[in-house]
Amino acid sequence: SVQAGPGASDDGSGVAVGLEIARLLARPGAPRHRNPIVLFFADGEEAGLLGARAFTRHDPLARSVRMVINVEARGTHGPSMMFETNPRNAAMVRLFAEVTPRPVTSSAFYTVYKKLPNDTDFTVFRWHGMLGVNFAYVGGVTRYHTPLDNLAHVSAASLQHHGDHAAAMLRALAEVDPRTLVSAQDAAFFDVLAAFVVRWPLDLTPLLAVLAMLALLAACVLLVRQRRLSLSQLLWGLLVALVALLLPLVLGAGLWLLLHTGGALDGFFPVWAALGLCCFCALALAGATLPWWRRRAGVVGCWLGAWLIWGVASLALALLEPGMAYPALVPTLVAAVLAGAWLGRGAAPSRIAAAAGARLSLAAWAALLLPAAAAALTLLPIAWMLHLALGLVAPPAFTALSSLLLLPLGPLLAWPLHAAPRAQLPRARVRWGLAAVAGALALAAFVFLLTRSPFDARNPQRLSLAYFENADSGRAIYFADGFWSSLPASLRSVARFGAKVEVPFPWAPFYMRKTYVAKAARARLAPPTIEILERSAFADGRRRVRFRLRSPRGARVATLVLPRALRPPPLTIGGSPVLSNGARFTPGFRSFSVRSLPREGVIVEVVLARAARVPLVVVDQKAGLAGARAGRLRAARPAWATPSQDGDISLVARRFEL
Repeated sequence: SVQAGPGASDDGSGVAVGLEIARLLARPGAPRHRNPIVLFFADGEEAGLLGARAFTRHDPLARSVRMVINVEARGTHGPSMMFETNPRNAAMVRLFAEVTPRPVTSSAFYTVYKKLPNDTDFTVFRWHGMLGVNFAYVGGVTRYHTPLDNLAHVSAASLQHHGDHAAAMLRALAEVDPRTLVSAQDAAFFDVLAAFVVRWPLDLTPLLAVLAMLALLAACVLLVRQRRLSLSQLLWGLLVALVALLLPLVLGAGLWLLLHTGGALDGFFPVWAALGLCCFCALALAGATLPWWRRRAGVVGCWLGAWLIWGVASLALALLEPGMAYPALVPTLVAAVLAGAWLGRGAAPSRIAAAAGARLSLAAWAALLLPAAAAALTLLPIAWMLHLALGLVAPPAFTALSSLLLLPLGPLLAWPLHAAPRAQLPRARVRWGLAAVAGALALAAFVFLLTRSPFDARNPQRLSLAYFENADSGRAIYFADGFWSSLPASLRSVARFGAKVEVPFPWAPFYMRKTYVAKAARARLAPPTIEILERSAFADGRRRVRFRLRSPRGARVATLVLPRALRPPPLTIGGSPVLSNGARFTPGFRSFSVRSLPREGVIVEVVLARAARVPLVVVDQKAGLAGARAGRLRAARPAWATPSQDGDISLVARRFEL
């Protein structure tokens, strides 16, 4: 786990699942399996996948491992999701779908995860060609990597779901020939309410999207040619659908600006408030545009306009990111099939709502509701998981999702078209009343989000404090590191933090790039040292420098920073090759971290390509805040804030030349 928290969920839950599986395997009379089973408990995952890398590099057992189940957490509750698998995963997804109870998974989650800079131990196993699945739950992310990732916040239901998934996959993989799980293709897949998994070859996704779009376009052409739908109604239906989709986007952007200015987007809110705001805004806008729905487009024009928009979205996703296309593709396919069924029956669509008091036919109800139900089944889980993982950080995205979800129901709001005059007035009142109520509820949700404190002791703000001292220049500062738009006034009363965020030192990693900085009295902490043990030259002009790195003050973490202009130098620490931290640091530097520096120090060996002097900055990091105002700063941190990641730390930097 990280230094700031006990890690009960991340990854105590994974350890617990592994130990319980070990108990089940060791029971008297437990069945023997075709494949041997290895239980692997790794440390150093948060520090750079160190345990998994050591296992695959140095343990001969790793060469015989072909399949892996990894158990992770990015929060403290929520369903156990299968969010990552191996490339060419069709056979693995099929096995997962067949054997796991209450499966929760999605190729959209997998596609998004592949684009993120995040890694787990499963990344190392995948690099070595191993097959497998990766499970995690993501609810309660405000407690992730904080002191609140403790036993009091572990969800027993999430832990059980983890165990159900891991045990089911273990039983299946223990009996299968790994060669049968190497597919020629990937799969598109998603679960339906954790009951079963729908899947198909990913390569079919663009073809299905094209067929759905062609079916909808064919329905439009035939209906216009048969004079059962006018071209103007179809064009109005498209225009109204576009307006109904784009208006919530604009409104969502405005809400984002207002909420962000008020600091409301820094925290996590109840799902009813976050999603309710977006849904009520979309409903209010739909009610306000009802005259267009009712007078110009008609029921069928509205229906086709809405689903043509869905068809375009599914086609674009299928061509650009086929793994993410199913939320738009599946409802569009249902609508395309039902559009074809109408044409095949020869029923005039104008009869869907023919006269005052007319009832919708069964076919019309199916056409209106079944695609909308399919949209709800594919989109709502995405919205729910987005809220669990991210909170209300992107109102435009949520309002667009809400609008897209409500778009297929627009024709129901436009029905009936040909009501008797005496029925028009009460129906208009009902519709405008619906819009007014939705608008009032949206306003209430907005006021709640704007006025309610975004943080509390259960869902705290991340706020870590650090002391930094440059041993060469004597500069000393405090800086407050976290994710927020303004610094609490209680901290400003203790130290003179700047009004704007800044970079505390040039080689700061990305998660320390925006911090509030205050001058500090120098604590004169003992800086890190290096002792040159060997200098030697190669025939090609390269030089090898070998030295001992120590932290006299007993820091357990040290970072070596070199100019990025240098080619990545071969570097070993304690005899093991070390990779640069890469994207964690700024473009101007390459950095290498030691995460468990012993008291006696560690031997570092670096090969340099040129004869000129090379600047090396060494920064050691120790848990706990140093300096004269450390105690007052810690006491001034509000009760609704908490350290995260490495927690409160003290850093000392010193420059050397190699």
